[in-house]
Amino acid sequence: MGPGRYSSTRRWTLDIAFIPPSTPSATSGPRVLSDGVSVMKMCVAIKRGIYALARLFEYICWFVLLGWVALMTAGVIARYVLRSPLIYQVDLVSLALVIFASFCVAPVFLKNEHIRVDLITRHLPKRVQDVLLLIAEGILLLFSVLIIYSSTDLIAHSLEVSSRTEVSNIPLTPFILCIPLGFGLLVMVLVVDLSERLYTFLISQQRAHKG
Repeated sequence: MGPGRYSSTRRWTLDIAFIPPSTPSATSGPRVLSDGVSVMKMCVAIKRGIYALARLFEYICWFVLLGWVALMTAGVIARYVLRSPLIYQVDLVSLALVIFASFCVAPVFLKNEHIRVDLITRHLPKRVQDVLLLIAEGILLLFSVLIIYSSTDLIAHSLEVSSRTEVSNIPLTPFILCIPLGFGLLVMVLVVDLSERLYTFLISQQRAHKG
């Protein structure tokens, strides 16, 4: 699937019953409703900004992928037709892989095109599936934070020794920085997604108790 709209159909919605009144007075209702609408509008604005950034990362990945294919094609032609291999090919392909692998995680998650094993969970009740999905995304969030934290040592070491590629002598630090950037965006996407799922889950639980 090429660049385009993300498949997530969940939206922040305003449920008045979920917004508890701050005071028991009769005049608190409109004020609480206004505060709730303001909060929801702010959440929608934040979500749109994160999604716009994810879409930018997606387009970068597509350009990197196209350049990657073009470079590999040129390398094959140079090696087997012109008998003159491109000495910088391995370095450039490796750097492109770092950018692509780091920047594509958030867009792939938003498009819901990542591998998901649901052989057992799809037979469970809907409420249990929702809880397991919240747990799974929480684990992914912790894993992403761990990757960002681990990459700081790698970045510090790269700056200290001025790491460069062996053949083309390209500085590695800008490309290593792609790791915390890409997974940082994934963290923001996961926070939004977890918040929406948790909000929807709590609303459904409240309605179930009322019913």
